[in-house]
Amino acid sequence: WHFEQMRHNFWHKIPPHERMDLTPYGHWSGTGLICFHFENHTIESQMSLSSTNKQRQQWTFVTAYFNLTECSDASEPIKDRDAAYYMSHAKDTMSIPYNLVVYCDPGSIDILKSFRPPHLLAQTKWIPISFEDIPLVKYQSIIAENRRTHPYHEDPRNTPSYYLLCMSRYWMLQNEIKENSFDTSHFAWINICMSRMGARNLAEIDRVVSTMRDRFSTCFIAYQPKSFQNDLQNYFSYGRCSLCSGFFTGNTFYMQQFCKLIMAKFRDMLELGYGHADEQLFFLVYLDSPEIFQWYPGDYQSMITNYYYTFDDPVGACQRLIEPAYHSFDIYVARLAAQRLIESYNSGACIIEPNKLNRLKTIANLIDAS
Repeated sequence: WHFEQMRHNFWHKIPPHERMDLTPYGHWSGTGLICFHFENHTIESQMSLSSTNKQRQQWTFVTAYFNLTECSDASEPIKDRDAAYYMSHAKDTMSIPYNLVVYCDPGSIDILKSFRPPHLLAQTKWIPISFEDIPLVKYQSIIAENRRTHPYHEDPRNTPSYYLLCMSRYWMLQNEIKENSFDTSHFAWINICMSRMGARNLAEIDRVVSTMRDRFSTCFIAYQPKSFQNDLQNYFSYGRCSLCSGFFTGNTFYMQQFCKLIMAKFRDMLELGYGHADEQLFFLVYLDSPEIFQWYPGDYQSMITNYYYTFDDPVGACQRLIEPAYHSFDIYVARLAAQRLIESYNSGACIIEPNKLNRLKTIANLIDAS
């Protein structure tokens, strides 16, 4: 997993039913078992491989790439991350051994197809569409006007087109849930450039699949006070980080629910004159409907790594999520995140200093008076 050339030129080319990832039991850089003569292996090993592949078949992953450098509002930071930049990171996402739906502009489809291993082509659905033909693009002028009348500390990379591309994830997912091309029970969004966030995220996808988590599940990076619900001008004054939109999962029901709610929140905020990034909408949707979520602590670099346990940066989770939630009197979030870190510590997934561990135990045992 750690070595890009090994992933691209060797591991990804082996059909998933002939390989087994043993990294959790072997070397951190990536340890794999290859079955050269599958029929001669023990019944136990065959059952293990077939069980993993059966779980894989219950999932549809959705991803997308559109070349925003060709949009009229393309900024210099958008142009800096051109097609070559994203394609250099797309090979790993295109090689995941799951049912995969790929939305892209017609000019990008051939190179993306070349990245998909031949043994996975039957598990792939290609949807070429021009960016201008995505229904949400009709809101581009409204977003630009809202940013003029309701200024925020501008992020030059987050152009109106970029915001609309991010929001299009939920339109794409709604389409695929309706079509359900692979007849699956669970869906996941994965950014096409996931390898930018570190190869360990790629190594953990099988663990995500085996968990079969139903509720909408994403990484909770940084806590924002609930009071922002009544102070939208301040909330949208800059691109606050909250929950992560680069990778998230859910079964058919909960993914449908979330996509419906975030699309409605998007339109509501447009009418009020706001709109910066889809991740800001995540937190507002969460405040309205926490019951559909099953979030987990982490950061962008651990958006998949921390899905099952908190393997990475427990201290950062304390600083960005647990303590701010506690001091905002959101005992539910603080307690749940603290319990998650303690569970990860007890499993051996991470190391936490004794004083911080005691603090987590105190918060984990709090009673939510509300």
